[in-house]
Amino acid sequence: MATKKKPALSEEQKKEIMERVKKRFTDYLLNGTTADDPEKMIAASQWLYSFIGLTPPPHYIADSPVQAQRIANVLNQEFLGNLQKIAGYSPELSWEERFKLIPRDKVEFHGFCYYGSASDYGWVANYQYFNEIGETDNEGARKMEEYFQAGIFDAIQFEEACILSRMPVRVRVEEERLHSLDGPALEFRDGVKIYFIRGRNVPADLYERCLSVLKTEDAREIESFRKDFINEKNEERRASMFAIVGQVKMCEILGAQEVDSVQVVHRNGEMETISLLKTTEKFRELGNNPLAWVKRICPSTGNIYYTPTRPDFDKALDAAKFHRSGVPGAEQLDYVWDSRS
Repeated sequence: MATKKKPALSEEQKKEIMERVKKRFTDYLLNGTTADDPEKMIAASQWLYSFIGLTPPPHYIADSPVQAQRIANVLNQEFLGNLQKIAGYSPELSWEERFKLIPRDKVEFHGFCYYGSASDYGWVANYQYFNEIGETDNEGARKMEEYFQAGIFDAIQFEEACILSRMPVRVRVEEERLHSLDGPALEFRDGVKIYFIRGRNVPADLYERCLSVLKTEDAREIESFRKDFINEKNEERRASMFAIVGQVKMCEILGAQEVDSVQVVHRNGEMETISLLKTTEKFRELGNNPLAWVKRICPSTGNIYYTPTRPDFDKALDAAKFHRSGVPGAEQLDYVWDSRS
């Protein structure tokens, strides 16, 4: 007897399924909907090894990717027989205690997995979407989602051993990207903190230094930071420094100077002061131009606002008109208005 073919889904139904799959995978990371069960984590990883034709090795559970690296180093040094020769070594010591015995020059970075980390959510979700609208019947994709549902965040995979990192206990995002300006974007149960600005990883020491500059009144520390910012050749690091410290403080640190100022009268009679500020230093990523801001003092509250602007403006009113169509006389300027306000 022939089986009935399922009726084709409408575009609206497909869209609903897509949103449902997206939310399910997003919740694994952001809302802690995975199992966080070591036994399930190990069983899932054993399936992955078997799936690619390898015998599953001994598995170890780490509370964070950092601890996973330490466990990998301990296992490696024990495998080579080096750790056993160090005074004070005992297999009964904790992972952390054994890791501290390893000489610094022997500590290595072990690459995380190509397949089996949270970075694979995207392609697995894509396969699962096609499974769920009936276009495919991919058992591997279903098993991979079960792998993630077990609570695996990342893994270091060897033929002789596998170290699985548990999920973070706290995640901060903005516009679906890891992001936080007032603390770590990822926190793990062992206290490990990982910082991100708009999806870009920021080294902890750089993040902490920026926070220190925000709090300090030490002129030497501020001047040291200013020089390092100007001389920093890595544009992503400099962008991170700028984002953490913020517009107002960076204007102060960089000694941005007022090049023009104007007062405008609004329709309600309030008077607003608008200034154009620029740095004396120029930056190669800006075409060898300075950083520039429009500074506004709100007439009703007295609050000060800084808006980054194009460095080729010379007049404060021109820059303000570029950003705000509500400035008196704006209609007389031949600019296409920017959406920022």
